Amino acid sequence: MSARSILGALGVITALAAGVMSAQAMEDSTAQVEATPFDAGIGIGEAVPIIEESTSTGDMQTLDALMGEKGVVLAFVRSADWCPFCKAQLIELNKIAEELKAEGYPLVALSYDAADIQAGFIDKQGLTYTMLSDEDSSVIKAFGLLNEEYEPDSRAYGVPHPAIYVIGTDGVVQGKLMEEGYKDRPANEAVLELVNGLAG
Repeated sequence: MSARSILGALGVITALAAGVMSAQAMEDSTAQVEATPFDAGIGIGEAVPIIEESTSTGDMQTLDALMGEKGVVLAFVRSADWCPFCKAQLIELNKIAEELKAEGYPLVALSYDAADIQAGFIDKQGLTYTMLSDEDSSVIKAFGLLNEEYEPDSRAYGVPHPAIYVIGTDGVVQGKLMEEGYKDRPANEAVLELVNGLAG
């Protein structure tokens, strides 16, 4: 084989190797993107805005007043009226509400639903924790959680990206749980693990 032929063959082998490496790098890059958790809104270590909203009973309440010895767990949900995934989550969270309270972090949920809608859902499901009505989505927007996919004429306009925040008595975010799609919500076990780690 001539020197030119040998060099040509080496060139082909090098190109093939580079292609394999490039494909592997692309695959690794894709894996990294897919593994990156979804995140939006105020992050851990940041202070939250002042919250004063109506409860399901129609009384105005501040987040500070709802805090326990160590803080509060604040769950943002889309709607207790028409979102089946939110309804399921709210019912599921009720199972750990007392345990969270015992750890010093009472549970509070917030949605853009009117107070009377929340009250009906609470009564029907026997929820034991407080819900806040953010009808104008001002708190949702202040937290940077507004889902901007919906137009103003949509019934879903004003809903948040679902999120669970653990907020300390100093008003600083200590922990946060989010999922990529609105159909997926953090499991109770994940919420308890986060809170127990902070409380311990």
